[in-house]
Amino acid sequence: MPRMRCAHFRWRCGESGHGCACPVGWSAKPFSRKNFRLRAIAHSMLSGAVGVLAWFLVFLAAVVAIRGICYPVIAADNVEGAWGGPTLAGAWVVHAVIGVGLLPVWLLTLAGLGAFQVRLTRGLLGRNGQWWPLPVALLLAAGGGVLFLAWLRRA
Repeated sequence: MPRMRCAHFRWRCGESGHGCACPVGWSAKPFSRKNFRLRAIAHSMLSGAVGVLAWFLVFLAAVVAIRGICYPVIAADNVEGAWGGPTLAGAWVVHAVIGVGLLPVWLLTLAGLGAFQVRLTRGLLGRNGQWWPLPVALLLAAGGGVLFLAWLRRA
């Protein structure tokens, strides 16, 4: 039989019997339904927690960039104690450079979280995934919760 592209899910691909050409890294054997529900629930919970952390980091990046660029409007009441002070122009330049300069760092962090999401999906929903994304996702979820609580209670 000729090899065909299939639109089946990974766990159904082995049942079709037509010799499909699955994407690289996909198993041609069906999943056992025994563990699949537990793995799918774990994936949903951990992937959701890492996704919420990513959105929180997007929010923090926007806050840092806007506060840096708009420093004279937002927080220009204590210029002597600010970075770049004692003049308003110096404080504005320093805060704008830091706010805009950190944007590539935020973007690289988000790209890393996106690549991690792929590995987490392969690890929990695939047969050939690695073991390390599971504990790292737990640490990221816990660290994101601590970061959020610290941000809420900041002085």
